[in-house]
Amino acid sequence: MGPRLPEAVDGALRPELIDLLKKYMFVGGMPEAVACYAQTKDYAAVREIQGAILAAYENDFSKHAPYNIVPRIRLLRRSIPKQLAKENRKFVYGDSLFSDCRGAVTEQFALQELVCQGIFPFYWSSEKSSGEVDFVFQSGPRVIPLEVKASENLQAKSLKFFTAKYEIEKSLRTSLSDFRRESRLLNLPLYMLGQIGHWI
Repeated sequence: MGPRLPEAVDGALRPELIDLLKKYMFVGGMPEAVACYAQTKDYAAVREIQGAILAAYENDFSKHAPYNIVPRIRLLRRSIPKQLAKENRKFVYGDSLFSDCRGAVTEQFALQELVCQGIFPFYWSSEKSSGEVDFVFQSGPRVIPLEVKASENLQAKSLKFFTAKYEIEKSLRTSLSDFRRESRLLNLPLYMLGQIGHWI
């Protein structure tokens, strides 16, 4: 059993922790962008640096691929955000954080947090592709599924199916919702995912 979360402190800090998490996801992990934000708190300047990094990546294509296919490689790279945003299925007007690609960005954040703690998870999909669990990993003799949610929507049918089918003792969900235990399910806020080792 992991450490007890001081719920009053968590409740008071929760809005600030969520805000910091969103800022982290926007700024990203590139050192120059992080340093710029730390010094200036200027998102426009951070975006310029991110754009310059992406342009440098595109320029590198010509060093590693035949000249005649470089334009196609660039088109492919530029299509990635659109492909990731397909989960939205509709155009969302505005530039609010987490609106486009939020599921993919949140899953990427969760994967980074797991790998930083020495957890190298797998992905599970049912035979008929009707269900999936974002991450499955081993902790001692136990298999632990982890469902990642970008918001406070906590529907996790695939996680429940996986847990029942394989008689899993403990499952995890991470989301923007508060910390809580529900029978064999633990909801760990996204901003606490770096502490997952205390709960498994």
